[in-house]
Amino acid sequence: MFSRFPALPPLLGVTLAILIAATQLGHSLEGSAKIEYLMRELEHGSDYKVRMAAANALGKVADGTVADWMIRALRREDHPAVRLATIYAVGQIPDHRVIAPVLELAHEELLSQGEMLAVERVLWNLRPAIHLSSWIDYMLSAPERGDRAMAAWLVGVTGDASALPALRQVLKDGSAHVRSRAAQAIGRIGSVQGKIDCQRAATKDPDASVLQAGRQCLTLIGLQQSGRIPQGNWHRVNLKVDLYGMQTGVVTPETYKNYLRKNVNPRAVDVAVATLRASQAEIREDRSVHLIEHEQLLRTFRLDATMLTSYIFEPADLGRLRQAVREETPRINRCYIDAVRKNRKLRGNVTVEFRVLNSGRVSNASVKNATLQDIAIQNCIVDEVQKIPFPQIPVRYVKMQYTFSFTPPKDEKFEFAGQEATKK
Repeated sequence: MFSRFPALPPLLGVTLAILIAATQLGHSLEGSAKIEYLMRELEHGSDYKVRMAAANALGKVADGTVADWMIRALRREDHPAVRLATIYAVGQIPDHRVIAPVLELAHEELLSQGEMLAVERVLWNLRPAIHLSSWIDYMLSAPERGDRAMAAWLVGVTGDASALPALRQVLKDGSAHVRSRAAQAIGRIGSVQGKIDCQRAATKDPDASVLQAGRQCLTLIGLQQSGRIPQGNWHRVNLKVDLYGMQTGVVTPETYKNYLRKNVNPRAVDVAVATLRASQAEIREDRSVHLIEHEQLLRTFRLDATMLTSYIFEPADLGRLRQAVREETPRINRCYIDAVRKNRKLRGNVTVEFRVLNSGRVSNASVKNATLQDIAIQNCIVDEVQKIPFPQIPVRYVKMQYTFSFTPPKDEKFEFAGQEATKK
């Protein structure tokens, strides 16, 4: 009587059989046994659809204590659909304890653009659990720039307009990375009150990344003012999570730091495992990847940046590598500015070759060639390159070549002040 239905292809039939069996067995178990079964399927299921089904089921039956293990499984996962399903499944758990693992994922893992957007949606839906005022204070006072930048990003994701006065202050932060995060946050909030601040960032900031963030901020505010996207909701999707019973206002910077100290899945282990992921370690012949091509970063120098690698990198990963050196350009430029004050004829190129290790640390930095024959400048540039905090990468190392092209300011009346030359 079923002859009218076409036969399933063998592979599809096997896939569906596995999926149905996994789902039925998961439903037949209770309590911790069910959680353990679903976690095993998420980590070791042979079919990606089974792993997706396990992630979805965990999002419906697990509590916040399981989120850390789900994130661990995500770090080891190759399939993009399973990775996305895992993020959204974590977001379905109405428990404030999922927020710390998601924050760590966002700021310690190399995520694709789609995965990062999913993380933002999850955090926005769980925002009642975030103690906003403590994160605002942390954004203003944390000693490490990475922590201030993370706090600015999180404040922007919540979309709370009460954070605008503090974000305006952060636009004056000494770190370009923090300033760009603040500009992005103002754009996400979408209040017209932040338009003047973003205009200033888009036209007067000495750092190229902040200029770009300021322009993006103006675009977002304009789109929301025109009604082309809903006010304050440009990246937000209601995941329809029942938050009844979830504790509110309990996730603070201290909560997050306590999680990092007690994390049962040390980041170093996950990085080591991630290097084995086949999707990130597909071997090809060595090839040059242009990160930055002759880009004018400051008035006094341009930059060419090339990566030599045999691994495949996602566009989002390459963007983070580009961003790392852009943030350090004022310090590198200062090597030249200090010398050109004494000799206005100094100009030329310096090519530095180095490795970025999977920890993000710079190794084996040295001058490969140079037309700017000033040993003090060359040594200064090498010292500054060695300090660049690159993001962790899921491969053993990559080799970099950066060529800095220096030219003195055209106006003889330039006064060298701050991070770049400005007219008197």
